[in-house]
Amino acid sequence: MSKNNYPKDWSTATIKNLTQRFLNGGTPSTHIKEYWDGDIPWITGADAEQRITITSRKTITELGVKRSSTNIVPKGNIIFIINSLKLLLI
Repeated sequence: MSKNNYPKDWSTATIKNLTQRFLNGGTPSTHIKEYWDGDIPWITGADAEQRITITSRKTITELGVKRSSTNIVPKGNIIFIINSLKLLLI
């Protein structure tokens, strides 16, 4: 391990150099039941118990996506959840 507690064969890079674009969004209203329990995985900081997240605890509907500022991020992308300071990979 290096002095930063990373394996010695790892390299470092800035987020700016690793990304093609940034998205931000928001949570669909939890008071509108038609937005929830759909087919779309909803990933939050609560899902970040492990370094790699495979499943989400909640799901949302297409209506929830359309009527909120959330985004659908395709599988294989890195999601940075800034407000809880956790990194999720899906």
